[in-house]
Amino acid sequence: MKTCNCGNNRLSHDVSEVPEYSNWSIFLISMGISAKPIKVEYTCNKCKKTFDALGTDELKHWVT
Repeated sequence: MKTCNCGNNRLSHDVSEVPEYSNWSIFLISMGISAKPIKVEYTCNKCKKTFDALGTDELKHWVT
C-alpha cells in the first residue's frame, strides 16, 4: 500500500478521500440519488500531498 511522506496510508485517520464526480453524477446527487465517482484520490491532511488514487477496477467495487 502506498504511503505519503508522513507515513500515512489509505486507512490512516489523517488521510482524506477526495472523490471527483461527473456533471451527470453531480446532478443525480443533487436529486438525492447516490452516484459513483469517476476518480478518488487520497490526500494527507498533514503534508497536503496526494499520494494515491483508486484505479478503474477498484472504483467498480467502491461503495458510496
